[in-house]
Amino acid sequence: VETKSSSESAVLVGDEVNFVIRNVSSTDYNINIDGPAGFNSYCHSHYDDNNKTVNFRYVPEVSGRYSVRLYNKQSEIFESPIEFKVMPLPEPRIYLVVKGDGISKGVVNKPASFEEITNSSGNLTVSIEGPIDT
Repeated sequence: VETKSSSESAVLVGDEVNFVIRNVSSTDYNINIDGPAGFNSYCHSHYDDNNKTVNFRYVPEVSGRYSVRLYNKQSEIFESPIEFKVMPLPEPRIYLVVKGDGISKGVVNKPASFEEITNSSGNLTVSIEGPIDT
């Protein structure tokens, strides 16, 4: 059995995971995937008659632990079950840059201009406190 995914160090939600069984006839294979989404999740398969291989392609939609059982002639094959963990997609990082003359100096009761640059579309709060003795 060969396994591979688009991410070598960890499988992420949405990554394609592939399993290959060699030396099988077109009617002698089966796969069961047990994961957080439920038993026997959908898995696409393709039989290659020239190479006598079955290629399974699975894309997990939920993070958690998975167990994949591969069968040939209704018997579980040698390296089965294959277990792996699917990690959630990382949260995007929010950055904020504040720049302008109003950051470094200001006069009481006068506007202090500055600009904020961010990748967030949400609500952010910027607070400037003082005085600072220099």
